[in-house]
Amino acid sequence: MPKENYKSSDSAIKQIKLSTLRHDLRTPVNHIIGYSELLIEEDNGKWGDDLKRICSGGRELLSLINYYFDEENFDPQKISETSTIVKLRTPVTQIIGYCELLLEEVEDSITTEILSDLKRVHKAAESWLDMMESTLFPLANGELSIKNEINSEEPPKAIKTRISNASNVKGNILWIIGKSEANDELEIVLESQGYNLKIAQSIKNANSLIQKESFDLILLSNNPVDSSPDQFVSEIAKNAEYRNVSIILITLLDQIDTVTKSIKSRVDCILSIPLDIAHSLRLINRQLSEKLLRESNDSLTGRVLVVDDDENNRDVLTKRLQRAGHAVTASSSAEMAMEILLEMEFDVILLDMIMPGMNGDEALNQIKQNRQLHNIPVIMISGLDQIDGIVRCIEMGAEDYLPKPFDPILLKARINAAIEKKQLRDQEKVHLDEIETEKAKSDSLLLNILPATIAAQLKDSEQVIANNFESVSIVFADLVGFTKYSQQTNPKDLVVLLNQIFTEFDEAAALFGIEKIKTIGDAYMAASGLPIPNDSHAKSAVLFGQEVLERLKMVCRECDIQMGIRVGIHSGPVTAGIIGKKKFIYDVWGDTVNVASRMESQGQQGRIQITDSTAELLNGYFMLNEKRQLKVKGRGIVETYFVEY
Repeated sequence: MPKENYKSSDSAIKQIKLSTLRHDLRTPVNHIIGYSELLIEEDNGKWGDDLKRICSGGRELLSLINYYFDEENFDPQKISETSTIVKLRTPVTQIIGYCELLLEEVEDSITTEILSDLKRVHKAAESWLDMMESTLFPLANGELSIKNEINSEEPPKAIKTRISNASNVKGNILWIIGKSEANDELEIVLESQGYNLKIAQSIKNANSLIQKESFDLILLSNNPVDSSPDQFVSEIAKNAEYRNVSIILITLLDQIDTVTKSIKSRVDCILSIPLDIAHSLRLINRQLSEKLLRESNDSLTGRVLVVDDDENNRDVLTKRLQRAGHAVTASSSAEMAMEILLEMEFDVILLDMIMPGMNGDEALNQIKQNRQLHNIPVIMISGLDQIDGIVRCIEMGAEDYLPKPFDPILLKARINAAIEKKQLRDQEKVHLDEIETEKAKSDSLLLNILPATIAAQLKDSEQVIANNFESVSIVFADLVGFTKYSQQTNPKDLVVLLNQIFTEFDEAAALFGIEKIKTIGDAYMAASGLPIPNDSHAKSAVLFGQEVLERLKMVCRECDIQMGIRVGIHSGPVTAGIIGKKKFIYDVWGDTVNVASRMESQGQQGRIQITDSTAELLNGYFMLNEKRQLKVKGRGIVETYFVEY
């Protein structure tokens, strides 16, 4: 019948929302089903038949609630009929009767935990009878009326994302599609990605294919030509071979009634038209992954936070998850859950949609906006009539949803898929951190070999790195007496000493902005004014030379050895660049380098010899000895000075 507000002539009649009534009626039924399923799993065969009758009664009652109090089927006149009240009360009295029989029979022969669960089932059934007296009887007698909420908001649209590569999960897919429908793009993409895709244009054709072949996933369009989607889904649900096969409904989101009915029948998720290809591929791969998890004997285990204001819901979920090997923490409110999340780490969160205080969608929003928490998968717990809220939460970043009452197989699949994704994300983060660490080591090593600007050019894959510099100062420093010392010292001690000396020189170079070029035996070569040019390169070179002299004296005192050093400096133009591919080095070339080398080799121990080119750039900053004429091979006579300090 059409959706209308049930009106009464008595304005004083109390009103109640249909969604609220439906939620209140289903809550104790969810408890009955959840605990009875736990008891059946724990049963040793002695009370199995009675427990199955209790569970069956719960499911029958849930089916009746969904039928009589559905938005589409609700009729106040039907509720007032005696036959309807009898239908609703019969499975409850059946549940209470079997519970009392079992409690009398097993009270002294079972564990406290099993006895406690059985009593919870009995209490939930009695609670439902109380609700009949407080709500359904007044409704039948006209003392209570139902108001339906009209939601004028447009259904949320699917968020578009850029297409990415599909995962490696492939499988056999059956797509039931109407003759007039065309989704060529998704069909082409699925086949190109390696899926085995079969198309059926009718339910009859689909049933024929199902009898001949096995499928891992079913895509179901909303308007097959010869049957309704929810009928097909209900039939598939009865097929034991297809219990683990996911069904994805492809539909327009504004067809909300059909969507809701299909989900109640056992549709696992929805793809909205127009199809987002990237989102469609992700959803298909996720469902195929869940099928593999459901069929696997090995379950992933992790840390689960259950957030639900209903104590029995928390208890059922906690016991079932702990039985699967998960570490479970339970919270009765979203506010408390937020505090727990900041103190403990979790692999997945089960979050109820409707709670007093902070709702599930509000908590989800806070989780996804928190940089510390946003990567934790969140599975929303919801009633099947909350599809619009489910879609909104998925768009906000929820991983999935879990309908009440909790299906053990679906719970396992959803939890395992979420934990696997979380663990993969954690592994990815570890790998990325390792990559960053190794990159930092590589960068540090590169900076020990090359100037920072040259290292950056090399990382940018420049093939040839070479530059001309008009004016730089080249420094050579050569140890005096090292050859004699090396003949009297074992190789290990010699290397240790040389490393200590050159480390001191490296620190001095960093102090004055000097670029170390290389070491040649017991000689040290450096340059001032490159790769970043500066006008004070001559001054910095001389200060570096003085620091080198002082640091060598310090090392000699500490090691109680006799050793000296000569320092030579010349200023002028050079060419600098990278040579080599595997064992590369940043080097400098030109006449300036040759002259600087002669200044050192023809200098004096403990002194710094500079050319007139360098002296001119110092502008009297240092005291210089009287000019001398020095014959330099390849250059003839060169005017030089010794720096006084």
